[in-house]
Amino acid sequence: MNIKPFCSLAALVAVSVLGGSAALAQENTSTFARSYTVTPKSGMGPQFEAALREHAQWRSNNGDPWDWNVSMQDTGEDLGTFLIRSSGHSYADFDAYDAGFGPQGLVHWNATVAPLVESLTSAITTANLELSKLPPEGTTIGLITVTTFQLRPGRGMEFNRLITQATEIIRDKLAGYWVWISPTSGGGPGPYINL
Repeated sequence: MNIKPFCSLAALVAVSVLGGSAALAQENTSTFARSYTVTPKSGMGPQFEAALREHAQWRSNNGDPWDWNVSMQDTGEDLGTFLIRSSGHSYADFDAYDAGFGPQGLVHWNATVAPLVESLTSAITTANLELSKLPPEGTTIGLITVTTFQLRPGRGMEFNRLITQATEIIRDKLAGYWVWISPTSGGGPGPYINL
C-alpha cells in the first residue's frame, strides 16, 4: 500500500469506525485488534457475502464473545475485498479466545466461507488513542476512508512527532472522527500507519 487513500468502506454485517471504541475508552491497555483482509474468488462475490452472513449469524447464535465488524471496500485497487475486525482487546484476550471459542469458529469458517476465498491476510494492530478522536458511544458510521502511510525506514519517530503536532492543532477545529492504527504483527510490508 502506498501513501494514498486505501478505500472507502461500506458496511456488510456491522460497521464501526473503531469496533469496541467504548471498551477502548474505558481501558487504555486494550487497544489491540485482530483483523483479516479477505478477497473472495472471482465471480463469487454474492455467494461469499451470503456465506459470510451465515457465518456471522452462526457466531452470534453460538456465543462468540467478540464483536466483529465486517466492511467491504467499495473504491480503489482492491475493490470487493472485505475487512473483518474485532478490536478493544489485550494480548490475554487473544490467548483466551484462541484457547476457547476461536477453534470452533475456525471449523465453521472453513466449512462455509473458506471455499469461496481467493486470499486472506491477517494482522494484529494497535490504536493510538492519544492521537485519535473517537466518536461518542453509540455513534453509527456508514462510510469511512482508510489512508495508509507507508513510512520510510527510520522516520517513524519524526512521523509521530508531526502527526502529534497536527492533532493538537486540528482536534477541536475539524469536524469528524479519526483513529491512528499501526500494525503490531502481520498485515503486509511495513512500517506503515493507517488513518
